[in-house]
Amino acid sequence: MFRSRSRANIELHTTISTMRAEVQDLREENARLRLDHQRPIAPAETADRLRQRVEEATAFSDAGDDAWAALTEASVLRDALLNVCQELAVCASTIERQLVSMTPAPEIDRRATDRRNREIRLASNEDSEVL
Repeated sequence: MFRSRSRANIELHTTISTMRAEVQDLREENARLRLDHQRPIAPAETADRLRQRVEEATAFSDAGDDAWAALTEASVLRDALLNVCQELAVCASTIERQLVSMTPAPEIDRRATDRRNREIRLASNEDSEVL
């Protein structure tokens, strides 16, 4: 009787520990993803993304003369161009910030990395307090 209770307690403790570790990993991953989305974009990365999105948008070469195919292709191209415009705006603001502050790009990237690491540490500390 005592063996089954102690075995059940051990299994429960192991399950809870595993779940806490998984929750911690997921929270850290969410924090990294949020920060990656906010990091400054380099002009070269923007140009590469632009080329990739235009290639994806024009991949509908077998669409034929169908009006729906033309509409779909135009819609996909429009969405791709909107995304590119948004990325170019972010890139332009990053370049403007560099020019105004006379701060080189590696310094801005270092500051963003430091801020990202600080936010991850804070998020992990908050998560450990919750658990």
